[in-house]
Amino acid sequence: MKRELTALADATFDVLVVGGGIVGACVAWDASLRGLRVALVERDDFGAGTSWNSLKTIHGGLRSLQNLDLGRVREISRERAAWLRIAPHLVEPLPVVLPTYRWSVQGRAALRVALRVYDALTFDRNAGQLPDRHLPRSRLLSREETLALVPELEDRALTGGALFHDAQAYSSERLVLEVLRAASTAGAVVSNYVEVEAGVRDGDRLVGVRVRDSIGHEVFDVRARTVVNAAGPAAAEVVERLLGTPLRPPIEYCLALNFVLSDGAPRVAFAAPVRTAEIATGLAGTRQLFFAPWRGHTLVGTAHHAYSGPLGRFRLEEADVQRFLEEVNRARLARRLDRGEVVLVHAGLVPVQRRSPDAAPRFLRGPMIIDHVADGVPEALTLQSGKLTAARLIAELAVDRIVAKLGVRAGPCRTARTPLPGAPAQPVRDLIAAAQRTDGSSVEPEVLEHLVRTYGSDYSEVLRAYRDVPGWNARVCPDAPVIGAQAVRAVREEMAQCLDDVLWRRTELGARGLVTPEVRARTLDLLRAEFGSRRAELGALA
Repeated sequence: MKRELTALADATFDVLVVGGGIVGACVAWDASLRGLRVALVERDDFGAGTSWNSLKTIHGGLRSLQNLDLGRVREISRERAAWLRIAPHLVEPLPVVLPTYRWSVQGRAALRVALRVYDALTFDRNAGQLPDRHLPRSRLLSREETLALVPELEDRALTGGALFHDAQAYSSERLVLEVLRAASTAGAVVSNYVEVEAGVRDGDRLVGVRVRDSIGHEVFDVRARTVVNAAGPAAAEVVERLLGTPLRPPIEYCLALNFVLSDGAPRVAFAAPVRTAEIATGLAGTRQLFFAPWRGHTLVGTAHHAYSGPLGRFRLEEADVQRFLEEVNRARLARRLDRGEVVLVHAGLVPVQRRSPDAAPRFLRGPMIIDHVADGVPEALTLQSGKLTAARLIAELAVDRIVAKLGVRAGPCRTARTPLPGAPAQPVRDLIAAAQRTDGSSVEPEVLEHLVRTYGSDYSEVLRAYRDVPGWNARVCPDAPVIGAQAVRAVREEMAQCLDDVLWRRTELGARGLVTPEVRARTLDLLRAEFGSRRAELGALA
């Protein structure tokens, strides 16, 4: 991918997407595959908002079964299957244990029935999947089996549990980037650090947007027949700038937090019941906290706190962190956690809705598409989604509507079965084994596995293209399998514009809480050596 602003200014597009998170990326990819002329602009870096602040779980709809929403179970399980199919190197099966207790309303008998219904509703979950991406059937566990898998649980009232399988993203930030790469390959023009300032009108029609390049500070127009507002929590601000009117219906948000813990990872993911008094988000009562293994760490989530601050750019307060830590320590765990074990806090804003002005807000149960035809601007849509899993689906629905609005001939959506860049045609374990045979003499085994899981079958491009770079195969940080070649590739090929882009969203250093002053200095030195005296790149990277 290359950042080419002249390509934005010199064409009229069928679709302009505002927002480079997972939803906007999926819209750009889908529309491009259908033959539409597409551009995407993001005011910060790609995936820097809520998409980055993710628990990394690709859900299969089991929670929807609690509400007897069988259609939603089918819908979301198909989306989980799609991600496993199109990005098997980046999405993998995740075994999950649900514990049962003597006092639990949902006993073992009820859970057995629920899991049988769930397995029946997701009967096609393995269709078209690589063998190592198959999801087994669910089963009940004895008390002893549950404690053997999850010794972290408090065991006094434990009666057993159930084992089912969901999926997990190896890297949510990489998933966003690979969707954008796929969109770019299909013809989309994508640019980060380009902010929307206003709508461009021709009479009553919206015909584009005025944007500002945050790096070069140039202001120019991008012409487009339709504009898709996928700016997440900044959606209302974008509507005000484009249309000069408030977003209707108004969207509220709650603050969602996840922890990355420094201690060793659990054997499997598991749920732990916790009593919460969070009335403001309609979650009062007993609910489940989720603990998942991820790259030698434990992910814990998700806390949902009422939020009334600014939506565009918010600041996480330590009080929110302490509040979540207290909630975690009310869960039925064998030990308490302390603040020093939290190496990173993910925080993002998640959309919620009220059924009436006096009702408690509830999470979106499906994609939200606001057509601004009611505002007299049929050329604009605003999208909202509460789940990373559903991003591909909301994009499909939105592009269907765009095609109808434009009155053009376009094929059906193909993103559910079109592999992302690097998606291997063989089991991931086999690709890792082949990489060890081919490149094991020059690259550490852990690093090779990481490269395959990050780039899939394109891992060899990273190794071959940057051997002229000093320290190309050396770790940037001893605690992570990230090498110098990845940092250079981030700037050359993945549109990283500053050091934080490289550390936080092109490599896993940020997601693992490893961005120290030493790591920053070492990475900057590596990139300075690469670019020499080319001041433009150095200025952007400083």
